[in-house]
Amino acid sequence: MKLANKLLKPLGYELRRRSGNTHFRPLNVCYGRKCAYFHSLLQMIDGVEGDIVECGVASGASLFAQALFLQDKHPRRTIYGFDSFEGLPEISAEDDPDERPEAKFKGKFANSTESVIARLVSRGIPEGYVDGNIRLVKGWF
Repeated sequence: MKLANKLLKPLGYELRRRSGNTHFRPLNVCYGRKCAYFHSLLQMIDGVEGDIVECGVASGASLFAQALFLQDKHPRRTIYGFDSFEGLPEISAEDDPDERPEAKFKGKFANSTESVIARLVSRGIPEGYVDGNIRLVKGWF
């Protein structure tokens, strides 16, 4: 948590444990870097109206980083997260397993919408924000 706070402090954010929430886990280094990256991206669209779209939600780490900054600065923006929530698809004739070894793992990296939402809340995004501002859309794109 110290390294994540070192990265986030210059951006005006600090991570703290919430008392009484045994499911809250501090962000790891990857999340700290991801948060800094998304902060810089979201600053670029600061004066632009509209919502945010993420294609490929996975476990929700990028959604977390976006929600962390948008909830305070742009509470009306909605984040749309598109994913199959079934993991990787079946390999097709167009796929070259030697070029894309990950294509051999049908279903790998599957995360349910419920588990993504639970991760967001357990890491400190308020349930009200998740319910009102994050829309998870299941399907293939």
